[in-house]
Amino acid sequence: MASVPLTEFGPMVRAAREAKGWSQEALAAEALGNSTRKGYISDVENAKYSGISAMTAQRLIDALGLDKSLITRLRGVTPPDNQEIDAEISRLRAQLGGKWFPEGPAARVAITGP
Repeated sequence: MASVPLTEFGPMVRAAREAKGWSQEALAAEALGNSTRKGYISDVENAKYSGISAMTAQRLIDALGLDKSLITRLRGVTPPDNQEIDAEISRLRAQLGGKWFPEGPAARVAITGP
């Protein structure tokens, strides 16, 4: 499969969001857990970023129901940093009520893969 530049990912995000009838605020709440990040969604849709993190791209893909293989084809996606991974671990623990989520290094593997 051909790679997809971020300049094409933004319009894909917009089209999928509009097809769901969602506002940018609704997508920000669903994918990023924070409706006030609608400006970030706008910037992604308008390709104002030369790169976004793999975690953010995956969250957008999942929230919008886009083809999951898209994450492996995006150009300009950067691996998540430890702060972003730790935030995702905290978010998942809170979502799960602190249960059923591994501690320590196993938590990072659960988020980023082996």
